[in-house]
Amino acid sequence: MALSVSPTLAELRLSVAIRLNMGAQVSTSTSQHAVLDEYIRQAFNLLVRDAYWVILQTSVEIELLDKIIDYDVPDNIDVGDIQETTVQNKNGIEFPMHSGVNSYERNIFNARAEDPDAPGQMPLRWLVEDKRLKIYPAPDAEQYPRIIMRGRALPRAPYKDSDRSFIDGEAHIAQAVVSLKRHYNMTGADNDERILARHLINIRAAQSDGEITQIGPERSHRFDGGLTNDRALFYPDFDPDVASFYDQGYL
Repeated sequence: MALSVSPTLAELRLSVAIRLNMGAQVSTSTSQHAVLDEYIRQAFNLLVRDAYWVILQTSVEIELLDKIIDYDVPDNIDVGDIQETTVQNKNGIEFPMHSGVNSYERNIFNARAEDPDAPGQMPLRWLVEDKRLKIYPAPDAEQYPRIIMRGRALPRAPYKDSDRSFIDGEAHIAQAVVSLKRHYNMTGADNDERILARHLINIRAAQSDGEITQIGPERSHRFDGGLTNDRALFYPDFDPDVASFYDQGYL
C-alpha cells in the first residue's frame, strides 16, 4: 500500500498564501513567512490532537536494567495515549503490563527492590511519575530484557521548508487558512471551516478503503479484542499475584 506524500512546509505556505490572495506577495517576499509558518504549525498541532491519524501509530522499545525501576520517559511516543505496553522475555514472547500502581503494591515493590538479596522479577506495572518512567516490580533484565510501548507518536511540526507533516494536506491547508483569515480579519472563515469539516468527514469515510494517512476509526480496547490479519484476538486480563508477596515477608 503506497503512502500518500504530504506537502512540504514550503508547498503548504504557498498554497495557504494563494487561498488568502497573498500568493504573489509570499512568492516575492519573505516578510509574511514567519506568520504563515506559525499558523501552519498551529494547524498541524490542532489536527494531530483532534483527530486519530492512523499514520501516527508507533511503538518504542525500552531496554531494561537489572533491578532498576527508574527510566527516561521516551520522547517519541505520547505516554498519555498508550494503547498497549508489554514486557518481552528473552525468547521474544510478550506479556501484557498494566499502567498504574496501587499504594500497597508500591510498598511491596519498593521493599523488594531495596532488598539486595531479592532477585529481579517479571515487570507487571508501569507509570510516569515526576517526569520519570517507573517499572514495577524491579526487573530481572536477563529473563525480561525490554518493554514495548505501542501508541500514538509525538510528531514534530514542520520547521524547515523541506519538512513534511504526514497528515492530510488539504485538511492542513484548510485549517491554517481558517485561523489566518481570523488573524487578518478576512471574510469567509466560517465557510472555510464548513468545507474543512466536510473534508474531514470524507476522510473518515475513506478509511474503509484502506488508506493510511487519514483519520482512523475508534480503536477498541485490547481486552475487548483487536484484529490482526482479519482474525479477532482476545486476551485474558493479567494481574500480579500480590497475595504471594505475603508469604515472602514483603508486606
